Amino acid sequence: MSRGKKVLVVTTTFPRHEGDNQPRFVLDLCKSLRGDYEQRVLAPSAPGCQLDERVEGVEVKRFRYFLKRAETLAYGSGIPANLKAAPIRWLLVPFFLCGLVLALRRELRRFDPDIVHAHWWLPAGFAACLAIATTRGEFPLLITCHGTDYFVLGERFARLRRRVFNCSAAVAMVSPAMRDHAIGRGLPQEKLRVAPMGVDLRDQFSPGSDADRRGVLFVGTLIEKKGVDDLLAAWAAVSENVRAHGLTIVGGGDQRQALQALATSLGIADSVSFAGPVTHKELPRHYQRAALLVFPSMLEEGLGLVAIEAMGCGCPVLAADVRSLADVIVDGQSGFVYPAGDAATLARKIEELVSSPERRDAAARGGRDIVISRFDWTAVRENYRSLYEGLLHLVAKD
Repeated sequence: MSRGKKVLVVTTTFPRHEGDNQPRFVLDLCKSLRGDYEQRVLAPSAPGCQLDERVEGVEVKRFRYFLKRAETLAYGSGIPANLKAAPIRWLLVPFFLCGLVLALRRELRRFDPDIVHAHWWLPAGFAACLAIATTRGEFPLLITCHGTDYFVLGERFARLRRRVFNCSAAVAMVSPAMRDHAIGRGLPQEKLRVAPMGVDLRDQFSPGSDADRRGVLFVGTLIEKKGVDDLLAAWAAVSENVRAHGLTIVGGGDQRQALQALATSLGIADSVSFAGPVTHKELPRHYQRAALLVFPSMLEEGLGLVAIEAMGCGCPVLAADVRSLADVIVDGQSGFVYPAGDAATLARKIEELVSSPERRDAAARGGRDIVISRFDWTAVRENYRSLYEGLLHLVAKD
């Protein structure tokens, strides 16, 4: 690989082993760019992880930050959810940050990358700023913000977010809504780009052969503000004929027991199936069989890849009116929308759509056309390749 083509990817979420149900979009982005750049991924250690390995052909270095069996801050439902589930893990945070900065400094010296690409501005982007500032050399920093890091942590630590953005060469937002929000907050507009993550919409997340779609589906982490409680309340309000189609909830999280108890108290437990987390390879089967995916999240989602995956599989989507999907789901044309948090309207929409296969099918066709042109890895790869080449050009000019 020639000089000017080395990228150090820094992330706190990455598959730990084959078949892991952790989000894999960072891995898939690396794979899509593998022929153009030499890449090395820096990710946290965890019990059972190898410190040096290759994951689907991508080189991965895992950094240590505490006793091996206690390295439980990352992975699972994510750092914020892990902290909430076990507040004692807050004691790990300073060790985690120090371990990440030290590992970054080591990789800057040994790997000598031409670009540092940090996913999530906090902690990865912040740590990268510290490491670069204390290491000799030119290392342009690209930060990708995915949603929760920007909206939740960013609003809580607004001054720190601004400083991290200012020390970066470019900041990629995964949706236009995020970029517009950042501009409204006075963040450096000249550094902001729109660069979503991708989905394999041609080979994996594509329509199946099962023409008899049935049932309502939710896919996501079972945490607060994902709206699953509203979905269950709406499900209790629909007719028995609709409930006979069944509601399947795919995903794990710290709210699972509470949601199962809610289903029981609402008297709908017999029509709700909690399938638990599934692997990335198993997900398309659920989308391909469902008559409707409900995306009820009230979080400030960066994009909402679950909705994109479902639309790629030809599954109609009924989503809360979150800003991140506003330019993807046009009500009645590429999907359906309801006011976030309005369980009564959600129930009415589910009732209407389960009983109207023609409306669902038309929207599903429109939805797939939109997402395959914007979110397939072919388009996403070119977007990030353009970002990388722009940063390399800046370094060459300097």
